[in-house]
Amino acid sequence: MRGSFIKLSSRALISFISVMSLWGCAPLSGADASLAASKTQVRLGVVLYNAADPFVVNICDSISRYAAEEEEASNIKIIIDILDSKNDQTLQNHQIDQLIKQKYDAIAVNIVDRAEAANIIDKVKEAKIPTVFFNREPVPQDMNKWNEVYYIGSNAAESGEMQGQILLNAIEKGERFDRNRDGVIQYVMLEGEPGHQDSILRSYHSIKLLEDAGIKTENLAMDTAMWKRGEAKGKILDWMDQFGERIEVVISNNDEMALGAIEALQAKGYFDNNKTIPVIGVDGLDQALQAIKQDKMLGTVLNNADEQGKAIFGKLYSLGAGVQSRVVLDYSADEKYLWIPHKIITKETIN
Repeated sequence: MRGSFIKLSSRALISFISVMSLWGCAPLSGADASLAASKTQVRLGVVLYNAADPFVVNICDSISRYAAEEEEASNIKIIIDILDSKNDQTLQNHQIDQLIKQKYDAIAVNIVDRAEAANIIDKVKEAKIPTVFFNREPVPQDMNKWNEVYYIGSNAAESGEMQGQILLNAIEKGERFDRNRDGVIQYVMLEGEPGHQDSILRSYHSIKLLEDAGIKTENLAMDTAMWKRGEAKGKILDWMDQFGERIEVVISNNDEMALGAIEALQAKGYFDNNKTIPVIGVDGLDQALQAIKQDKMLGTVLNNADEQGKAIFGKLYSLGAGVQSRVVLDYSADEKYLWIPHKIITKETIN
C-alpha cells in the first residue's frame, strides 16, 4: 500500500487504500470486459466536505471496510485517495483538479457548496471521469449535464416525516408533552447548514406530518447550528434563558446537534428527578442510541452510513474498473440516483 494517511477518526486512518467493488448494473460489453481484465489496479478519489462531521466519517469507515474486503477477494489493486476539504470549496476545487490531472478512474464528491456542482461536473465531463455525488445532492439541472454523474444518499423529506412520526407515536401512546395544557406543542428547531436540502426538508416535513395528523404546533425559535454539537448547546442555552419551560420539544436536523441540546438541558437541571424534554434527531449515531437508552433522547432516524458507504464504494468501482465486485452485490441503480431508506429508532426498537 502506498501513499500518506490522513486521520479522519479514532477508528479509521484512510487514504490511498487498496480496494475494489461494484454496483449491480447491466452486463459488460465484450470491449468493457477486455478492458477490465487488462487492469491490474484502479484509482478512486473520494473528496469530503468536512472530515470533522461524524456522519461523513462513518460513511468513510464503511467505504474503507468494504474496500479491504474486496481487495482480499480480488486480483486487482485499487487505490482510494480520501481527501478532506475542511468545509472550503476553493480547497475542494483544487483537490478535484488534482484528481483529474492524475487521471483517477472515478471520483466521489461530498460537495461543500451545492452551487459549485455545475462547475465540477463540467470538469469531470471534459476529463471523462465518472463521478458520484453523495450526502449533498446537486440540483437536477446540474445532475442532467452529463450521463456519467450519479447521486447516492437518503431522502431528506422521509427523515423529517419520521421525526414527526416519532413524536406522534409517543403522543398516541399517551405521552403528555403539552405541559402547559394549551392544546399546542411549543417547539424549538435546530437546523443544519443554511441552504442544505437536508436542513430545509427535515425542518419542514417533521412539522408538516404533525400538523397533518391534527397536532397543533408553535415554533418558538429555529436557527442554524451548522450540524455542530457545541453550537447547538449554545443555542439551546440561549433559548432556555429566553423561553424557559415554555419549550416542550426539541427537534434537531441531526444527532450531533441533538446531543448538544442534551448537554444544554443537563446544564439546566434536566434529566434529574424525571424532568425531561423530548429531543429528536437524525443519523443514528452511537452516542444518540446511548442517549435514547438513558431516556435523554426520545428517538432518532437512522440515516444508514454503512449502507451509503457500501453503495458509494460499489458504484465507484463499477465505474472505475468496469467489472462487478465480489463483495458489493446487492444494489441496483435507478438511473442516476440511489436512495438508501431511513428507519425510526426509539427505545422500543433498539436492539
